[in-house]
This record gives sequence, structure tokens and C-alpha cells, in this order.
Amino acid sequence: MRITYHQIKLFLSVAETKNMRESAQQLFLSQPAITKQIKLLEETIENKLFHYDGKKTHLTTQGQKLLEYANNIDRAFENLHSFVKSDAGEKSQTISILMGASVEDGVLNAFKHLQKKQPKIKLNACVASHVTIQEQFYLNNADLMVTSKRLEDIQLIQKQVGSFKLLLCANAHNKNRLKESDCKLKDLPFVSVETKHESYHTFLQKLGIMKPAITLSQMPLVKSAILNGLGVGLLPDFLVKTEIKKKMIFTIPYKPASLGNFSVYVAQRKEGNGNALIDNFIEKLSQLFS
Repeated sequence: MRITYHQIKLFLSVAETKNMRESAQQLFLSQPAITKQIKLLEETIENKLFHYDGKKTHLTTQGQKLLEYANNIDRAFENLHSFVKSDAGEKSQTISILMGASVEDGVLNAFKHLQKKQPKIKLNACVASHVTIQEQFYLNNADLMVTSKRLEDIQLIQKQVGSFKLLLCANAHNKNRLKESDCKLKDLPFVSVETKHESYHTFLQKLGIMKPAITLSQMPLVKSAILNGLGVGLLPDFLVKTEIKKKMIFTIPYKPASLGNFSVYVAQRKEGNGNALIDNFIEKLSQLFS
């Protein structure tokens, strides 16, 4: 009987959690299924690997010995996976990303920067609610998940790559109109992005905006509308750095001028760690949101 990589992964999981039931929940398997595979592994090497003290499952002496080899095997498979998916080959590659609406424009900009150096890569992106992208990610429907919420899951490698602020913006004409004593923010048309993000609508309520005059599908369209004087609106700081520097867009002197901070997190599966293309994309994302 041969040892399978699946058995090695289950062995490593139980060794880490010290609990068959917890490993089963994390791996979306039944506890009997894990128990059966561990038993088959023990029969193959003809040694007990775990003992149960009534509370936790601990490695035996033979289990401790196997652990070192199992970690080496796992790393070898990860390196093989990275090699197969590396960007060294001639074929074009696709990065598949699930993301929330609040980070969509940042992700797209980061990809464009990466594509300048690696023109063969392609992007398969899906924008949805946090719950939906999380569900789809666990179904292996993407390489990365970019979100403004942290996940507590030891199966994933998740790190904060930066943050952004929503700024209340206007072009020079509308900014000057607000300096007039009889002109208030509610007197100007408000340009909004189409989103279900609760924090965004909370900000609008704080500003006294009950119903935006214009609603557009993407933040770049909102920026274009503001630049052309169609109204004022909220824009993420990473999207207007250049325009603010060139004095094409101004933050409105309204308290608070910055309406909240959003952290940006990237999550990937442990087995996908080490992929050069993915690492390069995360680096570009970090540079954009820094």
C-alpha cells in the first residue's frame, strides 16, 4: 500500500490542530474520513502516529519522526505547484481574483502596473459581496481574495497590504462655489458609485446626502464626472493622488475631509504560496495602497 499526498496533508493538519474534529471542519471533511485515512497511513508504515489523552491528539515518537519527512514532502509539492504555475513559461497566465467593490479600482490599477512588465498575463476578476467572495474562494474559484475585512482562518495566508481613505472631492469650480456663504454641500449635485457597502452609505448620511443626483457603476466614472464639474463625491485617495497633485481635484474643506479608513487584505491558500506571478501582483498592490 502506498502513502498518498492526501494522507500527508491530513496527517499534518491533525498534528497542527491536535484534534480530529477540528481538522475535519477546517478541511470540510467528515471526521470518520480523516480517521480512516490516518489509520491507513499507520497500517502502511506499521506504526501508531497519534495517541489520545482524553482531550487532545498527540504525536507518538514515530509520529514525531514522520512529521519532519511530511513537512519536507509538503514543501516539495508546493515548490512543484509553483514551478508548474510559474511565469517562466511561454504560455500566457491568468490571475483569478475575487474582491469587494471597495477595492476594485485599486486591484485593477495594480494589475495594469504589473501588466506593463508582464504583458502576457490576464486577469479574471469577480466583484461581489464579502460573503459571496468568501464562499466562492473556499470553492477554489480564485487564486486570491482581496477584501477590506480580515478572516480568521489558519488554512489561508492573509496579510494587510495597505489601506485607503475616502475623500470628499470636487473640481475647482464646485470647490469655489462652496466658499460662497449661501452655498452648502446639499446644494450641489452628489455623484455616487453604485455600491451596497454599508460604510459608504453611512458616510453619505453623515454628509446629509439622502439620495445622490448621479449614480455610476465604477469609481473612475465618478472621478471623471467630478473632474467635469457634474458634482461632488467620495473618491478613494489612491485614485486621485495624481489629480490632487496637479490641482485638478480638491478635497472639500468639510469636516471631516477624510471620511474613514479601510484596510486592504489579500488572502491566498497556503498551497499557492510561492507563486512568482502572484507574489509580484501582491507587491504591486502593496505599493499602490501604501
